[in-house]
Amino acid sequence: MAVIARTRIARRFCAAGLFLTSLLGCAPEITKSPNVILITLDSLTASHLGCYGYARDTSPHIDEFAKRATLYLRAYSTAPWTLPTHASLMTGKFPFEHGAHTFKINENAIREYPLDESFLTLAEALQQEGFATGAFTANSGYLDPRWKLDQGFDVYVNKRVGGHSINKAAFQWLDSHGEEPFFLFLNYMDTHSPYNISKPKQRPEFLAHVSSRAADPLFDDLMERMRKGEEELPEDSLELLRDLYDIGIANVDEAMQALFDRLRELGLYDDTLIILTSDHGEYFGEHGLIEHGKDVYHGGLWIPLIIKYPNQLEGEIVEREASSADIPRLVFSKFPKEIVRRYLPDFSNDAAEQLVISENYYVYPAFWKLAQLSRFNRHRTVVLDWPYKLIESSDGNHELYDLERDPGETANQIEEREQLADEMSERLRKFKLEVGEKLEPGDEAVAPSPEQIEELKALGYL
Repeated sequence: MAVIARTRIARRFCAAGLFLTSLLGCAPEITKSPNVILITLDSLTASHLGCYGYARDTSPHIDEFAKRATLYLRAYSTAPWTLPTHASLMTGKFPFEHGAHTFKINENAIREYPLDESFLTLAEALQQEGFATGAFTANSGYLDPRWKLDQGFDVYVNKRVGGHSINKAAFQWLDSHGEEPFFLFLNYMDTHSPYNISKPKQRPEFLAHVSSRAADPLFDDLMERMRKGEEELPEDSLELLRDLYDIGIANVDEAMQALFDRLRELGLYDDTLIILTSDHGEYFGEHGLIEHGKDVYHGGLWIPLIIKYPNQLEGEIVEREASSADIPRLVFSKFPKEIVRRYLPDFSNDAAEQLVISENYYVYPAFWKLAQLSRFNRHRTVVLDWPYKLIESSDGNHELYDLERDPGETANQIEEREQLADEMSERLRKFKLEVGEKLEPGDEAVAPSPEQIEELKALGYL
């Protein structure tokens, strides 16, 4: 694979105008818009994939896909949970811009808010260009249409099913729309708790010794320990949790192979722009955390980002930092000039320094019991300038880490490197002033129905 030299984050992307000029003036002429497929493998951390260095053979088909695609080594989600990150994927905005996250109404009330309809989404832009737009999503908690992430989709199906069922629905849709320009969004939940721990069909021997009967009591015990604030969770329990998670990866990996094979059968694979990513990572005991959504440490934010561009034949590794909010920009970089001119400015911020930012606005209401702990009852913002990561916290407990030397984020350098932290904080402040911050919720908070409450319980949110 060709290796692109690392760039400082301050030069990660130029201002929108300069980026647009570079695309229009320097890139090879593109005369045809590609089909686009956006895949989110829910809760999949990059650290458990072979193409990102994981020792266990969890993902042979994803690894093979990555060999002839562009793999971003340092991609980070804009939040550690589903709703705000998917809003970023669709709008190219950070959570503080789009407002689809939690807002603290008062000392005792935190509410989630959907994506405001004033934002242009990737699906809406492509729909306006005559693309058929379809979405088949398995996260029935936070990709439900009530969160308004369905804007711009002709067909939007949301139901908690396994990866092969998502594929079946997608294949049927492709049979009807594969001959026209299309944008297909697919969300898989095999790696979201409760994990898909059925034995992989192609590799039933993979972790065959792991008993699925242990899953429910394991989650209940670890969740209770986390609620109590235990920082050191039992290693034998964490090892089993990783095993169960890896089985989920093996299952979704097989679903990816089936998807790619079907695209080849239809003659759609080569000239389609395919993005494989995740909405956030997963914790396995780091900082006393399990699952996701509760804090902004590395395990919850480091995600895979693998893009196969149209007719790409050779693999490429990109070391510079990337964000979930970059997805619309990366999509439109492969479109004809006239479409780039129309839409790229909507998905690029006119800021001289485009930062990698991740945020967590308190703990979302599904974990309200955790919010009683001061640790989770706070707003956390990450600014990444490799190798340094600044965490600004509303409770004043700020943190600074050198991810290259301390990937586990165990040595807080906020006092030793105060000047660096101040510089990073000032860049964030200026950036927010330039692009604007959504300080008030847009639409009304979404109150789940009794059926939706049961669905959230089934997904482990309640």
